[in-house]
Amino acid sequence: MTNAELDTLVVLSPSEIGLSAKERDLYQQILLEPSKPDDVPARSRRDTVLLVMRIAALLGRDPKPEEVRWILFAGATSKAAPYFWTHQ
Repeated sequence: MTNAELDTLVVLSPSEIGLSAKERDLYQQILLEPSKPDDVPARSRRDTVLLVMRIAALLGRDPKPEEVRWILFAGATSKAAPYFWTHQ
């Protein structure tokens, strides 16, 4: 895909989609509606989006990626700590 082709997709970026747009409704359906029990990737996507939304609510603003990582890791045990550092 070329940069020019990517530029034509800018209207689909979240910042360009209106709150009442059909595209927003589709994103909401794909990302937030409960999935089939055996659809692990869909369930994982939904859970991740819900976690980030809860963090945004907690902070009262859009969180930065590193804030999401640290907030999610805050309750981990010391046994999990070495694993976390390998994924930084």
